[in-house]
Amino acid sequence: MFFAEHWAAAFVDSAVMRNTNVGGCIEALEVLASHVKKIPGPVFGSAAAFQLERLLHQAAGSVSGIENIELGIRLTVLLVRKNLFHHMDAVIDAAKKIEAKRNGIVNATMEYASPPGINTTDSDALQTEELRIKDAIRKRTGALSVEIDVKINPELIGGFRLRIGDEVIDSSVRSQIKQLQACLSGGGN
Repeated sequence: MFFAEHWAAAFVDSAVMRNTNVGGCIEALEVLASHVKKIPGPVFGSAAAFQLERLLHQAAGSVSGIENIELGIRLTVLLVRKNLFHHMDAVIDAAKKIEAKRNGIVNATMEYASPPGINTTDSDALQTEELRIKDAIRKRTGALSVEIDVKINPELIGGFRLRIGDEVIDSSVRSQIKQLQACLSGGGN
């Protein structure tokens, strides 16, 4: 079984041990992954990894503004060699989460049934509500900063669903209807 979190943790730890910019390493990894994905046909195995490493080093020489690319090349080549490159996006996402946690940033997702404020013209009230939610998350998690990604999910019917890491606060109409159905059918005792 593949655990992207373990690979990402090893990648981030390597960057920290080298006293390098972890964010820059993750950015380099994203650039490398996008280049490898453009290669036609399957890319895996030792022979492909050897050729890929040479190509990536050549390409790294022509790319400016990307620091710490060597660490990204090593991880990319290792994943190709072990036929695990298809997990690269999961490793990158896990590395971003680890880096955010190291920096005291909590990422949350707020899902609404319809865009917030659709029935109001008061943008100040919307900003105040978002600040209130961020402040509550900051207090609850001890985070230095909170970033909220707002998504529209019409399946919620109304209300909202807030995801903070693995925790979900579901205050949607859909969730309330399901709870009511369970209670009425005798499954909510």
